[in-house]
Amino acid sequence: MARTTVVALNGGLSAYRPAQCMFASPVPGSNLCLVQDDADGFLFHFVGGSPAWEQQNRLPTVESEIRIAPQGREVSEVLYNGTPRPASLAINVARTRAVERNGGMAAYEPGRCMQAPAATRSNPCVTGIDGSGYRFRFPGGTPGWQDNDRRPTLETELSVSPDGRSVTRTIYNGPPR
Repeated sequence: MARTTVVALNGGLSAYRPAQCMFASPVPGSNLCLVQDDADGFLFHFVGGSPAWEQQNRLPTVESEIRIAPQGREVSEVLYNGTPRPASLAINVARTRAVERNGGMAAYEPGRCMQAPAATRSNPCVTGIDGSGYRFRFPGGTPGWQDNDRRPTLETELSVSPDGRSVTRTIYNGPPR
């Protein structure tokens, strides 16, 4: 319901694709786009962009927040559907830089926490948010490392500008410390 509604709001599948987490089962704790599941319903927060935006490491062009009624059959409210806010851009910029530095998507996959829709203090990959920007520290490895219960082979730590649009410093990129 959430994915279908936001796809329609943004011009259909020929113009817009939501983040991969919106294609996962809406199970609390396993779907990074499902940020709240309570008596008020299901709250989803995710980004999207033109077709193949994630595969081509492009920035998202839309950020959405939508609440689905507790029964799961109707939209209660579209809280936001517009230009990505800085926190959403920051996590995408950080993830993209790590993918580029570590050989591309065929060779490297960042930790799942970097697939979350926004850089918030509740994300374990976010180590700081302040006036100087966002700071991330996250694991990575060969594609499928998490699905196959393997340990990460890389760790990346970097800072992103307050507007979320650029990496200001790569602090570390190497074996897990």
